Amino acid sequence: MWHVIQADEGAGLYVGFNQKITAQQYLDAVENGTLENYLKFYPVKPGDTFMIPAGTVHAIGKGVLLAEIQQPSDITFRIYDWNRVDDQGNSRELHTEEAFDAIHSEANLADFQVHYEHEMNKTVTLVHSPYFNTNLLEMDMQVQKSFVNLDSFVIYICLEGSAFLVSDSFKERLETGEVVLVPAEIDQMQIIPDPRAKLLEVYCS
Repeated sequence: MWHVIQADEGAGLYVGFNQKITAQQYLDAVENGTLENYLKFYPVKPGDTFMIPAGTVHAIGKGVLLAEIQQPSDITFRIYDWNRVDDQGNSRELHTEEAFDAIHSEANLADFQVHYEHEMNKTVTLVHSPYFNTNLLEMDMQVQKSFVNLDSFVIYICLEGSAFLVSDSFKERLETGEVVLVPAEIDQMQIIPDPRAKLLEVYCS
């Protein structure tokens, strides 16, 4: 999943196809460097969230800073590299055929943006999947968290502001751009914004 933190005016993400595409159209577009014409473009702003299942074509556009949460994987198939070359004039390896075998063509026509309501001082679910869960916490007052029924560590990513994470065994200040991992042995914790904070909360399913 992607959660947009900052975005320049007009910046966006490419997720999925904007039309049905045949194998031959795909191969021709890769060969001609025109695959971008088939990709669905989402103009984005801070807070926009996307869930991208395996088999979905995706790319981050220029001018976007985002947090990426994913199931660990050692496989990436690169099908188009925006005609970029290194300082020696060499392009990166592409995986044209392997990628097409992995692409779920019909599923690539879906809407991948996550739609949610902002609520202050509440835990707002962004993504709940078999692999990981991600919540958003926007707060201007203390929030009590209980992890008693959670068999996982918890990761907090500070998107804006700052906050104190306090339990019986530690007190940690979290600033914008910082990340902290709370061990699974922690059962209870308070999050105290200083004076406001926006956090992503991530844990295993």
